[in-house]
Amino acid sequence: MLKKLFHRDKKIVRFAKQRPKTAAGIVLVVLVLGFRIVSGMGGQPIDEAQERLTSVALLDVATISQELASVETTAEVEALEQVELKSEVFAKVTRVHVGLGDNVVPGQLLVSFDAANLSAQRAQAVAELDRSLAAKAQLQAQLTAAEANHNKVLVSTNNAIASAQSQLDTARTNLRLGQDAAESAVVRDAYQDLINTLRSTVVVLADALNTADSVLGVENNLVNDAYEDGFSFFAPSLYSRTRATFAGARDARFQAEALLQPLSGQSAVQDLETATVAVEDTLERVSQLLFDTKQILDLSRPVTEGLDDATLTALRSSVSGAQTAVTTAGTGLTNAIQGVDVARNSLSSNQITFEQAERNLSAVRAQASADVAASDASVAQARASLDSQDALIAGARASIANINASLAKTSVRSPIRGTVSVLPLRVGELVSSGALVASVVNTDGLQVKARISSEDIDGIVVGAAARIEERIDAVVTHVAPSIDPQTRKVEVIMAITDETAPVVVGQFVDVSITPAQEPVEDESQSVFVPLSAVRIGADGKYVFVLNEENIVEQKSVEVARISGEKVEITSGLEQVQRIVASVRGIQAGEEVTIQ
Repeated sequence: MLKKLFHRDKKIVRFAKQRPKTAAGIVLVVLVLGFRIVSGMGGQPIDEAQERLTSVALLDVATISQELASVETTAEVEALEQVELKSEVFAKVTRVHVGLGDNVVPGQLLVSFDAANLSAQRAQAVAELDRSLAAKAQLQAQLTAAEANHNKVLVSTNNAIASAQSQLDTARTNLRLGQDAAESAVVRDAYQDLINTLRSTVVVLADALNTADSVLGVENNLVNDAYEDGFSFFAPSLYSRTRATFAGARDARFQAEALLQPLSGQSAVQDLETATVAVEDTLERVSQLLFDTKQILDLSRPVTEGLDDATLTALRSSVSGAQTAVTTAGTGLTNAIQGVDVARNSLSSNQITFEQAERNLSAVRAQASADVAASDASVAQARASLDSQDALIAGARASIANINASLAKTSVRSPIRGTVSVLPLRVGELVSSGALVASVVNTDGLQVKARISSEDIDGIVVGAAARIEERIDAVVTHVAPSIDPQTRKVEVIMAITDETAPVVVGQFVDVSITPAQEPVEDESQSVFVPLSAVRIGADGKYVFVLNEENIVEQKSVEVARISGEKVEITSGLEQVQRIVASVRGIQAGEEVTIQ
């Protein structure tokens, strides 16, 4: 019972701490009364007049004002810098690297969690990234091949258009010569045009042979290593026969080039006819070669890593372009031969030749446009495949980054320098996300945190002095700008200025804060007195004082505010040193005794 009565949270103890002098006076009065009672019981007479007088206690105004102006509260000791580290994963503890009370530095490893699954996931993700990068390299090579083929198609179509345009120009010139021109000059020009056509045709055939060789790999046996097995699998006999056809077409081309080299407009007709026959034979062989090569590609399917859809599409487009170029060259050659015949037979046929050349040029241009469009489509498809692979690579890298972030969470490190104050984990323990792992405090500086009612917050500002346990100096460093909606109190933080203060983190201590006093206009100081010492009625507000004969006298005062059990008086007590502690039960003019 006594323990409960004198517990520090009880009002009696709080009153004694807040008003030590008043409490001492009360105790003295109680002792005197007890002594008198005991004396009366011992047979000594008691003055009946004194028995009838009311006994009152007096308060020293200056002392009690100073005591009441201070705000008394309870606060918790904290470190100026402290962190609570919580788990961000659901995992098992594999190692605790520090012990309770150990000093740690920023970045020091405290606790490790099981990361085996995450490490395996990361290895798998890295392998997937490597595969994606390898696939990108292959797609890049296919894009390069498609772009090279596109350039070849552009050159081929430009040559075909130029040849057709040249034929048209020749036909127009011949037409202008008219019937009056010398036949020898017209025929000679026709011979020269045929020679030029034969030479341009051989160039087209050489390009076509290179295109076929990119599939067959006869002269360049390394160009089709990635997919030659696929061709020999789907069309074995055709593939073998076409390679032989390539050799015959190649030899015919070399023979035709040898025959064409010495020719000019003045050459013998027999030499020109021999060269023309050789070029026509080569043209026929190359046409058959391209047809067979196209059949091989049409029979093949994308079944291996080297022979995929993109590769087949590019090769088919390349062969189709070569076929178009050969066909166009054959048409041009036919036109040139016919031009010679027409020139030799009749100059009147120039009009027909001119019209045919116009139609041929239109056809060549239309075919060239179609071939370029097909080649563009192949390049666009290769680029789209490459872009898609880049997206897969970006996803793989993002996955690795996420796993790395998760792996980082399996290691808990201290962000500050300090001492490990809480370490609840044990090796092998399964920890859930959000569970406390460790607490680190920096005890180089201490502070106390208190919560004060809104009635007592006036005058408590940053820089106000405070005392902890009546012996430790502190200063207010922070006052919350608003009231906590749950506790309805204001948070106040005070820094302990004594570096050797005998307190520890987490300890609850008694704190006395001295509010800053605001000066009034008349430069008088307001005083604080207990609410019990002030009578507030319809006729005004006043306190009681005693004259020399111990007669109660009424003293009017001005009250600024009432806060809890104290009253702030701004005027009326300038010349008063002591007042009656309680106005209850006494009236002005009444004689009393002093306790």
